[in-house]
Amino acid sequence: MCLHFDPIVPHPGWEAGYAATVDMIASFLRPKDIVYISLGSLRFLPDLPAGLAAAGILPDYYLNEFVTDLDGKRRLARPLRVRQLRHVAGLLRKCGLAGKLYLCMESDEVWKAVFGTTPGGFGGLARRLMEQAFAKRRGEP
Repeated sequence: MCLHFDPIVPHPGWEAGYAATVDMIASFLRPKDIVYISLGSLRFLPDLPAGLAAAGILPDYYLNEFVTDLDGKRRLARPLRVRQLRHVAGLLRKCGLAGKLYLCMESDEVWKAVFGTTPGGFGGLARRLMEQAFAKRRGEP
């Protein structure tokens, strides 16, 4: 089983909301049943907020500080992104899921700020995910 916290949305009370979500997951799932967990920050194409505003449904979190990244998408400014990713990763680590986490669509700089390493530091993201998905896990037949 794989879990995806993507996007992590900076809504009012997001810290407590994600903590409650992780607690619920930990009460139902065992770490050995989870292959990997992706974490990603809110990102969108530049035209999305204008379209939402025209439809009268622009959530307040679209008013946060965003920057245009190299891929043309709008992303939360790095300090808030790193804070969110660290927060959720920390919650998941406490549940014994540290080795199962990866960042979706983030730079090496953000990986380093959140985990202290980059995908290259453990042989590449694709290799790690394949090992987690298909390698025989300890204690399983």
